[in-house]
Amino acid sequence: MEEIEFILEGIHCASCVLKIEKSVKAQEGVNQALVNFGLKKLYVKYDKTKIDEDVLRSHLTKIGYTASLVDENGHGHSMHADKTVWPLVRMLLCIALTVPFFINMAGLYFWKETFFSGYVGWLLASLVEIIGGSFFILRAFQVVKKGGANMDVLVSVGTMSAYLLSTYNFLVGKVHLLYFESSAMIITFVLIGLFIEEKTQMLAQEGLKDLLSLQPQETIVVKPGGEQHTVLVSDVQIGDEVLVKAGQIVPVDGLLTSEEGFFDESSLTGESFRKHKKSGEKVFAGTLNSAKTIYLKAQAKGKDTVIGKTLALVEKASNDKPAVQRLADTISSFFVPLVIGIAILTFLIWFVVSPSYEKAILAATSVLVIACPCALGMATPIVTLAASVKMAKAGVLIRQMESFSKAYKIKNILFDKTGTLTTNKLSIEAIESKLEEKEYALLLLAISHHSDHPIGKAITAHFSNKYRVERHVKDVETFAGRGIRALFEGKTIYFGSLPFLLEQNRPVRAEWSEGGGDFTRSFLFVDDMFICRVDLKPQIKEGAKKVIEFLKKRGVQSHLVSGDSQSAALYVAKEVGIERVKAEALPEDKLTYLESLSSEGLVAMVGDGINDAPALLKADVSFAMGDGVDVAMESASIGLVHGDLADIEKVFRFSKKSNHTIYVNFIFAFLFNVIGIVAASLGLLRPAIASAAMALSSILVVANSTLLLKRK
Repeated sequence: MEEIEFILEGIHCASCVLKIEKSVKAQEGVNQALVNFGLKKLYVKYDKTKIDEDVLRSHLTKIGYTASLVDENGHGHSMHADKTVWPLVRMLLCIALTVPFFINMAGLYFWKETFFSGYVGWLLASLVEIIGGSFFILRAFQVVKKGGANMDVLVSVGTMSAYLLSTYNFLVGKVHLLYFESSAMIITFVLIGLFIEEKTQMLAQEGLKDLLSLQPQETIVVKPGGEQHTVLVSDVQIGDEVLVKAGQIVPVDGLLTSEEGFFDESSLTGESFRKHKKSGEKVFAGTLNSAKTIYLKAQAKGKDTVIGKTLALVEKASNDKPAVQRLADTISSFFVPLVIGIAILTFLIWFVVSPSYEKAILAATSVLVIACPCALGMATPIVTLAASVKMAKAGVLIRQMESFSKAYKIKNILFDKTGTLTTNKLSIEAIESKLEEKEYALLLLAISHHSDHPIGKAITAHFSNKYRVERHVKDVETFAGRGIRALFEGKTIYFGSLPFLLEQNRPVRAEWSEGGGDFTRSFLFVDDMFICRVDLKPQIKEGAKKVIEFLKKRGVQSHLVSGDSQSAALYVAKEVGIERVKAEALPEDKLTYLESLSSEGLVAMVGDGINDAPALLKADVSFAMGDGVDVAMESASIGLVHGDLADIEKVFRFSKKSNHTIYVNFIFAFLFNVIGIVAASLGLLRPAIASAAMALSSILVVANSTLLLKRK
């Protein structure tokens, strides 16, 4: 399946979203179609042997929407629904033509007289219909032609009803029954609402534009002979030496080859202090080189950098629909036809009850223009976009919005030990062996060379200054969370935990099972021969104890599940304040333990390794430490980019705030429509007032959503 993204123009409400998704999904070869209302983008998964992008774009044009592909780097964004100044000019002209009606109404109210005749009113209303009303009528025609109905249909029918009724009365001499001001005000108020709504939505996109600005277009590449060339970042090759001057944004992810450097990583971490890095450490695209010119070796560019992946995940997360949005979509799917039905019923009742057909038409018109599918449709997508951007700036990548939305409801949370509650930097405290150091050191280096586990890294760091990797192993097999097995000169090497050795039927000693206190112990065997025992001591991560205390106050039960020994797991649990421990747990044991807690409520998992992946996939909410392996990050619903446990607290707090905002929006939009339609059908609202209220409801929903960006 191929994936493609389109920027859409002409999408204005939930009805548009549903129409596009349903229509595109119906095309042969399309597997999935999702519209991101906040970004005005369409994501499509399709079979390119059955349909191509030109056919998709042509189909979108046929149903009334202009579609353009995002750029090749995946960072195209529709920040403006219409890139011309005409929407602003159209709105200002309609305002200018409607103001005389306000003056006329004021004259009638205060001085009991009007300032212009019915002819002037007809002329002004006609100009508003031509300039502003045609905008809605043309779009409504495209929708109706395809068998649909949306806000444009409601506005068009409402304004034309008031305009045609007034024109008829004017022509037959009923100058006391003219409602030209209603048709003009409806159009003007709705145009003002759309304009303000668009500008307010852009506040939610500001964070996304900030992230985009962190990607330089050009950089300097240094050739082997020292020659410098300015090239597009997209033309940088992996392994190229890149020069970054002081004050410039780092263009690619890479390894620092200069002796040292100072970097402002606030764009990724949210922390404003400078970070000192030494040669060989990783430098990230989007960060600021704040001290002096540095050189780095390119490792990733564009969408493969941390900032590139952040942008992609922010967009995908904001495209995810929580349960309340799916409910809003369901309501919106029959909302417009229902409103039209209520308007017809209102007209018929008023026509029977009142001898004046003018009252019947005005009441029906008010019903049409007070109804606001836009407010319902925007109750969630603007919030999800704002939440995704806010979290991304804080170093939290939301991969599944549904999981994020229920994070604050978690009842149990499982923590892996190594790399999660403890740092990945284990320190070797002792090595027991009857061999010379060089003999066991070379074997340990040979097998650790094939491992990304913190134990392997600790061994490499411990011996790399004294010995080189002189011996080489083959047919390496990794047993996640337990150990590693390989062939060396016709013999089999085993290195891992005690349970792993027992599983491999190695001749272990009885006293080894007594544990090593707070040490993590690993054992090295060649066939049946014991070579050495390595004792490593973990370092508790800063903030681990604080986040456990925070969770406890929230009524969340924390658990430690680790493949390490009982003694090592208990030591870490005691240090951070966790009471429930499951040690010597294989990946399937972690999964079983997690499933056993599901009856108590939502369960979360926090991990960083391959052995955590099954539990991360199964958990209701899963957190992957950003300094862990890619498999863990891919399996989790939320990524903690910098491996900071304090970010879990941020997720809990902001998850609750986001949900509160969504429900406030949804309840407000729903009640507004119910109360508004009832009031309009009873004749309590004039069309002009109804249109102003409808425009205001959308503005309030969007403004309330963007407040999330201001909250801490």
